[in-house]
Amino acid sequence: MSRGLRVVHMALAGVIILTCSARSEDLTKFGTSNSAKSVASSTHKDFGSVPRGIVCLHQFTLHNPFDRPIRIASVRTSCACATAQVDRQEIAPGATATLSVSVDTGKYLGQRVFTIFVLLEQPVVQELQFLVQAESREDITLSPNQLAFGRITRGQAAETSVTITRYSVPNWQIVAVENDNAYIEPQLTELRRDTGQVQYRLNVRLRPDVPVGSWYAELGLRANDGSRILVPLTVEVEAALVTTPKEVHLGRVAGGVQIERRIIVRGPKPFRILKVSGDDPNLEFVWQPDESRTTHLITIRYRTPTLPGEIRHTIRILTDLPTDNTTEVRLQGTVQ
Repeated sequence: MSRGLRVVHMALAGVIILTCSARSEDLTKFGTSNSAKSVASSTHKDFGSVPRGIVCLHQFTLHNPFDRPIRIASVRTSCACATAQVDRQEIAPGATATLSVSVDTGKYLGQRVFTIFVLLEQPVVQELQFLVQAESREDITLSPNQLAFGRITRGQAAETSVTITRYSVPNWQIVAVENDNAYIEPQLTELRRDTGQVQYRLNVRLRPDVPVGSWYAELGLRANDGSRILVPLTVEVEAALVTTPKEVHLGRVAGGVQIERRIIVRGPKPFRILKVSGDDPNLEFVWQPDESRTTHLITIRYRTPTLPGEIRHTIRILTDLPTDNTTEVRLQGTVQ
């Protein structure tokens, strides 16, 4: 995937300096600066100047290169203005963990530095520290407070804008828009300049091939006073085809019986379902192949195995849409 857009499932990254001794040869490397760099890439994030009231988000990614799991005991922050959480308590060898960090600039004013403490309990007991800083400013506002695209369908045109206002400095200028994301196309226009305020409009268009998922990104507005104004962007991109439910749960069922379930498939415009297939010969499907509509009903008929065990199958649906024309549904259950 292209740079810049980050999945809102946040990631954790940081340099780990461990000074405790350990029996395993690989664990003694925790105490060296070279191993710290191999575990993580950064322990610091500077959001720059942020209009007061904006919630800043950041992601750090931590990789475990050792032959033993890393276990996280707890995560805490130095101030109630910042929150943090990990997506897993244990990082297997070769795997990564996720730490979501947010700073609410509406709870303070001025420059602040926050510390995120991540306590490890395995393979050694050690507390890691991550620094996050942001300057909360009242002399600059965003209206609305972020580039919020809401929910869009992949492939559709999407555009939104914010108005940036700087008060009491008539010679203030935005000299550059910093953007490292190929899916975002920004355009800046000056709207007003007088003794009371300077005003710009930042218009942003998303490319139609933005991947499916919930995304967060940042644009930076570089000003002639040396400051960098943070403008957050959020968007939830849905697939062109949406199935309800996305997973069919059978629960606990008897063996050798026929079960019937129904799913709904929705599209952005009328379409035909060309084929429905499964990875088990005991799966049968009923639908209207000759009808073109935005919503289709598919009946699933499944004869369960005679022997006890887990049921895990994938159902694939092919349509005549020009792009993003396939979708999948999982079928799960247990034969008692």
